[in-house]
Amino acid sequence: MTLSRQRALTLRAEANPTCAECVSRPGGPEVYTVTRFRDNALLAWDIDLAVEIWSDGRIPLQVPDDVLNNILEVNGTTPEHIDHVDLGFPGIACAVDWTPHGNPVMGLIDGSHRAARARRDRVPYFAYFLTESESVRCQGTVGAHLCAHLESLLKK
Repeated sequence: MTLSRQRALTLRAEANPTCAECVSRPGGPEVYTVTRFRDNALLAWDIDLAVEIWSDGRIPLQVPDDVLNNILEVNGTTPEHIDHVDLGFPGIACAVDWTPHGNPVMGLIDGSHRAARARRDRVPYFAYFLTESESVRCQGTVGAHLCAHLESLLKK
């Protein structure tokens, strides 16, 4: 995690000490997990690596409203946390699955609360999009594997 991102998360936690989402963010690696519907596979992405990857100078793209609505039907959010997030930070999106016809199913691996706020406030939402190979790299780190393993143990 970059120092500036770490500092921003720490300041937000200090400003919102009763928000479970805010106080859980600072410290340690950040990993996003999701259970894929079609086969119940647990997937995990190393968000710190994803941030490092998109820091290559690429430009965030607007997430179309229909895609954003579909994502937010799946990604859980905590309503009381939505007012604590900064829409100035784009999310991170990538293909989380593929349709039977080979089309990507896009998901947000970082920024669900910011996306929910953007939808609520009726403003465009932007995200950095990872390529398939970049997404695979983020799923291949020790931190992502460890987090997925620990989460699978908790589900048993």
